[in-house]
Amino acid sequence: MEIYPRIKDKAWFSIKGNEYLKRAIEVSLTGQNTITVIGNVDNGKEYIETIYKSRDIEDRIFNENLLTFIEPCLCGNFGDQLRSCDCPTEKIVEHRLTDTFRQAMRNDIIIKLDTPLFKDITNGQEHFSYVVNRIEKSIFEGEKNVFLSAMELLETAYKRIGFTMCQVERIKHVARTIALMDNSEVVKPYHMAESIQYQIIERRG
Repeated sequence: MEIYPRIKDKAWFSIKGNEYLKRAIEVSLTGQNTITVIGNVDNGKEYIETIYKSRDIEDRIFNENLLTFIEPCLCGNFGDQLRSCDCPTEKIVEHRLTDTFRQAMRNDIIIKLDTPLFKDITNGQEHFSYVVNRIEKSIFEGEKNVFLSAMELLETAYKRIGFTMCQVERIKHVARTIALMDNSEVVKPYHMAESIQYQIIERRG
């Protein structure tokens, strides 16, 4: 086995207790969708960056330019399920108004990196090569999906949550990727529902 795949395998195994995040990474790599990961750098930033690094410029899957990693506040623990945040509210607001943070919020997928639970630290996981095989079978080939009833769900979310027009386009783009991963020529409501979740930052506490 090549050294490079082993490095990615190790990085993939090291992203513990974050199945939502790992699913989002797979979607991002399949559709070449930009992704913002929000979390404390100590919880796995280097592993996620390793996953996105390319072997060469012609690599059709891995693209480190797709990934943006940001801390939610100065301590990096805002909304963490295990750690508490000790930053003053005004400092969090100030941090979220920076150009860096605001630009990161314009990515196609926005997902949190949580501190893993202790029981997740020793759990076994699939090899990253299996993920790559799924990605290769579903490489994004164009916007050929039909939306049908999924648009009704997007319209409801648009009215209730207040998405911008740009967010709506990102949601549609990611929903097409998810449908392709599901070997579906039609974007179904559950494809759209998953995509919508990637634009709602605080959905997990």
